[in-house]
Order: sequence, then structure tokens, then C-alpha cells
Amino acid sequence: MINFDFISLEGEQRQGGGESIGVIAPDLCEGGAIRDEDGACELPCDPNAIRDESGECTCTYGVDESGICLSEADAWERDKITLSEKFKNDPCLAEIWEQIENTDAAFYLLNGFLAAFPNAELKIDVVTNSDLYQMGIYSNPWGSTQFWHQEIYLYLNTSTLSNSSMAFTASVLAHELLHASIFEELAAIKLEKDLSFNLDDFRDDFPGLFELWLEHGDIESATHQQIMENYITMIDSFIQLMDPNMDTEVTYALSWIGFDSTEMFNSLENSAEIKSIINSENEKGGCIITVN
Repeated sequence: MINFDFISLEGEQRQGGGESIGVIAPDLCEGGAIRDEDGACELPCDPNAIRDESGECTCTYGVDESGICLSEADAWERDKITLSEKFKNDPCLAEIWEQIENTDAAFYLLNGFLAAFPNAELKIDVVTNSDLYQMGIYSNPWGSTQFWHQEIYLYLNTSTLSNSSMAFTASVLAHELLHASIFEELAAIKLEKDLSFNLDDFRDDFPGLFELWLEHGDIESATHQQIMENYITMIDSFIQLMDPNMDTEVTYALSWIGFDSTEMFNSLENSAEIKSIINSENEKGGCIITVN
């Protein structure tokens, strides 16, 4: 017969009678602490912190307003993107951006496109058709992204998004963020080579975009075509990250927002169904943006 031994926290073995099984307990620390190299108990650092030479945990990417360590993605979003006061003060857009931060969706969408030290600042704002007319944009778009003097401006148009669902508005934002990421890459080459922003400057560095520029006549149309041909799946994933419970048929349809009058879209077997979902989400409400 074998009786189990009682084990003290100090690792001492006390016989409980009968034959001993000879088990020595680990030297445990309390409260989730672990032993360091010198044998002292210490609490582990936050996953987004490292221990410095003095033994203190230091947040790698800074802290938020509550003093909690930021993740790489959270710090990236705060550092690389500037939101206008109108954007931050709108309840619908503020909720969308909170979801983006909580799921690191913007980081997922743009990581690998924007450089660690971006060569152009990204500013996000909300405007109306009237504002866009003054900029020379007359197509009444849901959103627009412009590149001026090493600054990238991403605009969401309240005149056309005022009755859309939150998912629809988030999809437009994803679409425009991809435009911004391509402009940032162009800005890097522009700075490096001290170039003006014209077609021939990018022949060698972006041959695919160069060909699209030749075909479509302007940089905005060229980047639009590039996004459609390469990043529909990424926009779809962005929406799913924001709302994992949304029907994937809907998220896929919303990833085609802005492309639904193109030849590529019309060649899809289910283009009519996708168009119906897009129209429904555009008129669904639930994200009424008001800007004074």
C-alpha cells in the first residue's frame, strides 16, 4: 500500500505513513509571481512591457490614459493617425474607431504598408458635399483620400453616409485607409528621390501602379483599381475583425463598396446579390453622422 506524502510550501517531505513516493514540491511563489534568476519571487511584466536593468517593468509602447501599457497596434494607431475633433465628437464614428482600436483592425489593415516612421501624416476628417465641391471633388463620394505636400487627408462624406449602417461606414473607412497606405508608399519614394508627384517618377518603383496610372489617367483611379484587384479580401477581414458575428456574406458584399460599377464587379456571378446588400446597408440607418 502506498500513502501520498504531505508536501510543505518549503519543499520539505513529511512522511504520512507507509511507503514514500519521494515527491518534492516546487518552490512556489504566491499571487502568480515567478522566480527570477537570483531565486527571488517577482510578478511577471505586462505582455507589452520589458524589465529594465533596475528590475522595473517598463511599457514598450507607452501607456494609455489609465496608465495601462499600450500594445504595439494601439500605439501605432495613436502615433500614425490624427483624428479631427469632428470625427472624435461624432458618437457613431467614435464607436467605430473604438471598435477598431479594441480589435487592432486598423493595424491589421495597414501593417506592412505604412512604414515604421511614415513619410506622410495621415489625417482623418468628416466633410459634406459642399466641402468636397470646394476641393474640386464633384462626384458626391462616400469617402475620398487626397495627398498634398506629404500629408494624406482621408475624408468621410456625411452627406452620403448620413443614413448608412455602422458596418457600411466602417467599410468605406477601410477602403479609404487602403488608398492612404498606397499614397504613403508613394510619399516615401518621393522624399527619398526628391521627386515631384508625376507619372514618370514612379515608373521603376511601382511598375504595376504605373501601368494602371497610364490606363486610367490619374493616380486616384489607378490606386482604386489596385485596391479592387488585390485587397478585397483584406477589407472583408477588416469588417469581420470589427464584428465577428456579422454574416460573412454581408461582410464580403460590403468589401465591394465603391467598386460596384466596375467591369470586374459586373463580371461576378453574384453581383446582383452583392449590389442588393450594399444598397440595403447604405439605407439601413444606425450610424447617423451629424456635423455642424
